[in-house]
Amino acid sequence: RAGLLAHGLPDATPAALIERGGTSQQRTLRGTLRTIAEAAPGWTTGGPVRVLVGDAVGLTGGAAPAYASTAPATAGAVSA
Repeated sequence: RAGLLAHGLPDATPAALIERGGTSQQRTLRGTLRTIAEAAPGWTTGGPVRVLVGDAVGLTGGAAPAYASTAPATAGAVSA
């Protein structure tokens, strides 16, 4: 987060974490750089996590405050 902020991204930039993407155990945490940084340490279970940052995350319904989902993310949110 610090590096992204240092390069000019605002704290309110949409962000998402997708843990165990593409599996039946997929979980998604959506929010902003600030809310994701606050929520992530207690949220992750140690599985592989993909980090998405930018306006495209906001198009999938991500907004502050951070919220979690165990439902699979849309294909647009996962592909990159």
